[in-house]
Amino acid sequence: MHQRKYRNIPTIYSGRRYASKKEAQYAAQLDMLRLAEKPENRVVFWTPQVPFKFQCGTKMIVDFLICYADGRWELHDTKGGQATKTQVYRLKKRMLKHEYGLEIKEV
Repeated sequence: MHQRKYRNIPTIYSGRRYASKKEAQYAAQLDMLRLAEKPENRVVFWTPQVPFKFQCGTKMIVDFLICYADGRWELHDTKGGQATKTQVYRLKKRMLKHEYGLEIKEV
């Protein structure tokens, strides 16, 4: 088996394959937040791997879209450290803000 660029280990959680253990652990954490008492903490719905296409034709996939019981929703991207915050990632993050008005919370 070859070494991965960011040393991530693909992991299966709840029948779905995630790119890393950190992503799978975050999915499990989101499942636990479905039981939170406070609406601002309670996750009603979440989905992984949300694609966005920019006007220039470039694509970006955000790790998670999360909807909370209080009606708000957020985009979350799991990051393993500075090495995964590449120049391309930072550029696409700015493009997402510029073209869609959306921000990504890094977890």
